Amino acid sequence: MLTALLLGILLGFSLSIPPGPLALAFMKKAVSGHFKDAILVGLGAAFMDVFYNLLAAFASSALVMWLSGLFLQNRWLSLVFQALCFIVLVVLGIRYLRDRHDRAADRTVLKREEAQEERAKRIGRGSPFFLGTLIAFTNLATPTFLPSMIAVISYMHAEGILLRTMSSNLLYSVGFGVGTIVWFAAILRFIRKHHSKLTPGFITSIFKFAGGAFIIFAALLAYNIVSATSWATLF
Repeated sequence: MLTALLLGILLGFSLSIPPGPLALAFMKKAVSGHFKDAILVGLGAAFMDVFYNLLAAFASSALVMWLSGLFLQNRWLSLVFQALCFIVLVVLGIRYLRDRHDRAADRTVLKREEAQEERAKRIGRGSPFFLGTLIAFTNLATPTFLPSMIAVISYMHAEGILLRTMSSNLLYSVGFGVGTIVWFAAILRFIRKHHSKLTPGFITSIFKFAGGAFIIFAALLAYNIVSATSWATLF
C-alpha cells in the first residue's frame, strides 16, 4: 500500500518538472503575487492528475471503454473536442501576451482577488481552480496522452511493481496528485522567497513567454489535428 502511494508521489513529482501549459499558468499567478490563486491552479491540476490516473488504472472499465469508443467511432466529435482545446490554448496565450505587471497596481490585488472569488461563486466558473482543471483537461486532445498513462500503469502491473488491487490503484493515483502538488509547492516557495527581487520588466517577460508558449502549444495541437485527421472519411 505504502509502495503504491510513494510510487505515485515520485512519478507525479517527476512528470510535473517539464514545463507545460499548467506550469506556465501557475508561474504567471505566482510571479504576479497571486499566491492563493497559484495554489488553486496547482490543486486543479492535481485533481485532474488523480482523475486521469484512475482512468488509466481501470482502463478496462466500462467508462473508459465507452469514452474510447465514443471518440474513435465519432470522428466529428473528436475533431470538435480538439478544436475547442485549441481555442482554449489560443485564448489563454493571447490573454497572457497582453498582460503587463505594474507594481503600482499591487495594492489592488487583494480587492481583485476578493471580487474574483465572489464572481466565481455567482457564476460557478472563472476561479483559479477551474483554470487549472480546464488546462489539464486539454491534455485529452493529445491522442497519445491517456494511452501513454495506461501503458505506464500496465507495465507496472505486469512487472508486479504496482498491485492490480483497487486500493493500490487508488493510492497510486492519489499519490500522483500529491506529487504534483509537492512540485508546485516547491516552486511557489522559491518564488515567494525571491518575489521582492523580481522587477516589473522581468515579470512582464514571464507573462509574454507564457503567452508565446501557449500559442506554440496551440500550434502543435493544430498540426496534430491536421496531420492525424483522416479528412477523406469525414466528408
